[in-house]
Amino acid sequence: MVSEHLRVLKSSLVASSLRVLSLRTRKKTPRFEASSPLRDAHKSNPRAPQRKISQEQPVSDLRQHSEACVRNREPILNELREHLADAHHVWEIGSGTGQHAVYFAAHLPHLTWQPSDRPQYHGSIEAWRTDAALPNLRPVLAFDLFDEAPAVEHTDAIIACNVIHIAPFEATDRVFAHARASLNPGGKILLYGPFIHEDRELEPSNQSFDAMLRQRDPQSGIRRLADVDAKARACGFERALTRRLPANNDLLVYERPL
Repeated sequence: MVSEHLRVLKSSLVASSLRVLSLRTRKKTPRFEASSPLRDAHKSNPRAPQRKISQEQPVSDLRQHSEACVRNREPILNELREHLADAHHVWEIGSGTGQHAVYFAAHLPHLTWQPSDRPQYHGSIEAWRTDAALPNLRPVLAFDLFDEAPAVEHTDAIIACNVIHIAPFEATDRVFAHARASLNPGGKILLYGPFIHEDRELEPSNQSFDAMLRQRDPQSGIRRLADVDAKARACGFERALTRRLPANNDLLVYERPL
């Protein structure tokens, strides 16, 4: 039987796995000119899709679809209803196809939802946003986790779904560093995905998923929860909650200690 995470990888890894950035050429690859805050993703990863919107092509045709987003959106939404009840603004890092942004913004109308990702994913994100026409869903922002400054100056919460295990581990530092710079007092960081817990063996499905990730890119892989906690602590955050979700995934909530 094909495991849940192997199905996730087949259905959505092309659309989501490259969205975060590669560290392998970070020190050797120069940054863009001042007119753009991002690296040249195509140079750092020639296989990264370069999607462009032509004047003749309807924007809705650019919508990409991830079955994983459809499967996990409801469990995640149930958690967001609880943890973001008092928030007003959310910054999503690594918006991927844009499906999560549209779904969460539609079901959480009290939130202003700000998606962000690298430019090659903007076509799909903007196509979903345009079709949804939600007043609380903002246009996507160009953002790379290794940018020096956050894409958002002030926000009540930061969410990153299926980002930590796809990116190089150094990207985890950047999530918490950007959060330290942009979160309002009382703000939260929410991380969704699989993690390695010290008190139990990694599930067989996640073992297979981790091996496939590392074979594809040695810098990626499922992270040890203790290591993520250490990165958070270095930036002044502590894990306040771990919620087990379907398909052997977790939602982690980090906050600044009072």
